[in-house]
Amino acid sequence: MENKSPFFAAVLAITLIAGYFFYDDKITKLEAEVSDIANEYNEKTVEVKSDVITTDSANILEDLNNQLIKVRSELQITQEKLSLATGKTSVLGDEMSQMHDARGKVKSLNTSLEGTEQALNLSDKKLIQLKNIFEKQNKANIQNNLQRIYDLEDTTKGIAITGLILPVVGIATLFAYKNKETKNYCKNIQNTIDLEKKVFGRAVSINDEMKQLYQTQCIDKQQETGK
Repeated sequence: MENKSPFFAAVLAITLIAGYFFYDDKITKLEAEVSDIANEYNEKTVEVKSDVITTDSANILEDLNNQLIKVRSELQITQEKLSLATGKTSVLGDEMSQMHDARGKVKSLNTSLEGTEQALNLSDKKLIQLKNIFEKQNKANIQNNLQRIYDLEDTTKGIAITGLILPVVGIATLFAYKNKETKNYCKNIQNTIDLEKKVFGRAVSINDEMKQLYQTQCIDKQQETGK
């Protein structure tokens, strides 16, 4: 037994040494595998982080792009409002300019109206003066015509009664002349009355007495002659 102890001890030592190298190789391999796994894990982790960063960056870029679109849209709306405000300002400026021009025209028109009013006042005075002159002249003209009719009538009757003109032809000629002249005088009076009615709206130069004479010497006599 004593001789076998060293042998067993040597075998055990060899076994232990062989086991050590065996397990040491296993451990080395395991460490290498662990290291590979760790490296692969690290690479995967980096890739995952990179994907996360890329995704976050994409999301951030998308948000920024959306914000940029929104800002551009608001800027477009603001520009449109600014253009509209500028257009309104331009229109307002034109209207103010037109109002200024209109005020000038109104002022000029007022001045012109004042001048016209003064001229009309002066014209009214002149018209009244002309009316008075016209009425006076026409009244004298009508009176003269009526007086001639009366004188002609009276003279004709006197000659016919006294027999100063004996021939019948002479008497007929005298009456024809009287009738003709009477018509002319009556026509002059009628023309004067018609003219006054056109100018003044009524006959202004003939009074009631003259109207009665005109009625008797002109209208009634013409109706009798016509009969």
